[in-house]
Amino acid sequence: MLLILCVDLDDDLGRKTGIKTPVIGRQAVERAALSLAIADPTDSDGNVMFQGLQLYEKTLPDPVEIAVVTGSARGDTAAGRKVGAETEEVLNRMFSGEKVRTVVVTDGAQDESVMPIIRSRVEISGVHRVVVRQAEGLESAYYTVKQFV
Repeated sequence: MLLILCVDLDDDLGRKTGIKTPVIGRQAVERAALSLAIADPTDSDGNVMFQGLQLYEKTLPDPVEIAVVTGSARGDTAAGRKVGAETEEVLNRMFSGEKVRTVVVTDGAQDESVMPIIRSRVEISGVHRVVVRQAEGLESAYYTVKQFV
């Protein structure tokens, strides 16, 4: 079975929406992603969850599950421990007797710092880093130039 594991190292999901983690299952992850996008449209962790949902849909009809685990805004050690504990909880709740491997979805290098913690609990078969395209600088320059023309 494949587990799509979305990682929010600094717990933006919990802090901004009050949603308790881990979040497990397609519908629950979709609700969490929408809640975070509404609470803070600029937070890239929402895009991480949407990317995870896209990977989930592409994997069907093969056996697949999706979950979101979070860390803590307090720092790397606390965040790493929480990600590890939540990953274990996800694995325990989805245990079907078959081997589980995971694709980890993150929004950057900081989230990827917990890869060894995740790897110690489950085989990682892939990593997807979400990069949100931002044209703000170009857009601002365009309107500045337009004002002078």
